[in-house]
Amino acid sequence: MKGYWKELVIIISAFILYGNTLQNGFVLDDYSAIVENRFVQSGTDGISDIFSTHYRKGYWSSPGDLYRPLVLSSFAIEHQYTQGDPFLHHLINILFYAGIGIILFHLISNWFPNQHSLFPLLVALLFLAHPIHTEVVANIKSRDEIMSLFFALSGLLALDKYFRSQKISWLIVMGIVFLLALLSKESSLVYLLLIPLTAAFFYEPKKSDFYRIIGILVVPALLFLNLRHKALSEQAETLPIKLSLTTEDPIAQLLLSGYHLILYVYKLVFPFSLASQYPEYTQGPSSFVSVIGIIGLIFHAGLLYYGFKWFKNKDIKGYLILFYLITHFLHSNLILVIGTYFGERLLFTPSVAFSMASGLFIVYLISKFNFKTARIVSIVILLLYSGITIKRNKEWFSNTTLYAADVVKQPESALLNYWQSLELTETDYLATLSEAERKQNLNEGLKHLEKALELNPNYGEALAQIALVYYKSGDHAKALVAYEKALEDGKGSVNALNNVAAIYFGQGDFNKAKSYYEQTVKINPYHKDAWGNLGITYAQIGEFNQAENAFRKAIEINPNNAQLYFYLGMTLNQLGKTNDATTYFEKAFELDPSLRR
Repeated sequence: MKGYWKELVIIISAFILYGNTLQNGFVLDDYSAIVENRFVQSGTDGISDIFSTHYRKGYWSSPGDLYRPLVLSSFAIEHQYTQGDPFLHHLINILFYAGIGIILFHLISNWFPNQHSLFPLLVALLFLAHPIHTEVVANIKSRDEIMSLFFALSGLLALDKYFRSQKISWLIVMGIVFLLALLSKESSLVYLLLIPLTAAFFYEPKKSDFYRIIGILVVPALLFLNLRHKALSEQAETLPIKLSLTTEDPIAQLLLSGYHLILYVYKLVFPFSLASQYPEYTQGPSSFVSVIGIIGLIFHAGLLYYGFKWFKNKDIKGYLILFYLITHFLHSNLILVIGTYFGERLLFTPSVAFSMASGLFIVYLISKFNFKTARIVSIVILLLYSGITIKRNKEWFSNTTLYAADVVKQPESALLNYWQSLELTETDYLATLSEAERKQNLNEGLKHLEKALELNPNYGEALAQIALVYYKSGDHAKALVAYEKALEDGKGSVNALNNVAAIYFGQGDFNKAKSYYEQTVKINPYHKDAWGNLGITYAQIGEFNQAENAFRKAIEINPNNAQLYFYLGMTLNQLGKTNDATTYFEKAFELDPSLRR
């Protein structure tokens, strides 16, 4: 163990930094990727569906353009053994994260053999401790980022082994782990460029080496693209590719991209006031944002110029700049407009370059001053990073803690205001409050929704949620008016249809309720609640055959809901299918013994 003490330090550091996430629950997109994903919830039985469909197929029926089967498969395997407990998911994230630290340590050791012996460990620890990674490690869903980087760095390590041994087997290993990186996240395609670039900078490759490297990388890339094409081609419709130059206002899009590029740099250097969501600027960038956007575009153009210049001169600054820009390119929205304008998780891979640069800066302090000065700087940075990281992890405990913390930091985010309103007005939570507290929460939730609509006037979900808050406040008339307005303006969502149906059901107008529930399941055949509600509505008007079909569909989507089995049993009794009814009653009692009463 004496020879591996540095690796042990890395593993221990990863657990010190993120051990407090082991008690955290599911947050944000964990629900769509794990908790409410029917393929993942099927355990290993769902893996074939995961590999043959797009990333969100197990959660919704809408088209998708993401393909990350390896990550979802890991969730499915873990679910097979945990059955809903997030502990193992969080543990695996930490282990992968520690693995990245170890691989990075070995890469730096091999790339910088003449640096101080502690330099590789310092870079690894700077990377592990950086607070910008909290979203990736604390949010289970972001394992796509972790696995992508883990396998990509493994590919670079295999490349290093090849140049040291000249064994083709290491290039084959590189190709295999590159495929695993691609199956974890599509943006790993940038390593088609980054791996040859690394070979050119750190080694002395012959032309034949380049041919071998590129040839072996192309094979997994083509295999991945073929698998992705097959998975996405099963969709009835596809999502259009959005190019920044074809948006409604390409200049505004470009300025906003420049602003976010500067914000990314700022968050790397000053990782304070972290948040899960930032202002969306749906009505276009402000004057201030536009000015910063221009500065951001000029700054990054300068980075690109000096990156190539220094790279050509074999200056490490050139490699680090190009590493940062290349791994950041697909997230920049400069050419392709992705669904996210800004996300801390998108800095995960680019921060490798920043951590190396930080380590080299500390080495520079040694040459300029002395080792003691560099050691003090290192300790201060690591302690500051660690404190922010550990504190931030606590905010990722649940949606409730996360939104409450983040909406204070980023009050101009429409999404955060909307999410906070959902938590404040959640039905089960309201039931635990006194009448005065309940009223206060509903009023506060309403204010956040009004703020969300002020920031984004086309925010249909917020408009529909306002109607739901009115409904929970007991003002069904205002709720119905708000819902109908949302639907008429084309801003209403599937949930709005479901909630309108619930209001009409509560008023005893079962035919109107049926109509809205039917619209809901037509738009979203996998809606979590609508099929069960539709079954109850059919039963109320005596349409028991339709009720049976609706309950069966509801059970297919939500197989662990005891109430659905019970309702289906009652429906089958009405149809005279008493033997079948008994089977479903027993299943209901098995899931929830209290139903026997």
